[in-house]
Amino acid sequence: MYWNCVCWCCSIDLQIQLVQAYWSELFVIGLAQCSHVMNLSTILAAILNHLQTRLLHGVFARVFLVSHILGR
Repeated sequence: MYWNCVCWCCSIDLQIQLVQAYWSELFVIGLAQCSHVMNLSTILAAILNHLQTRLLHGVFARVFLVSHILGR
């Protein structure tokens, strides 16, 4: 999807900079371009679920680290 969004750029360096700086916006544009083929609500629900899980695991990892440090 990203490639479709930045194919008009003639410089590879510019493409890399755009993807690094605006990956989330480019991803959303790519989803919009594919909306006639994919069910966006299903994809967005999966993304939300993934982000919530990652956040939850990150919180637990930090709590474990702090408790381990304090337990020494």
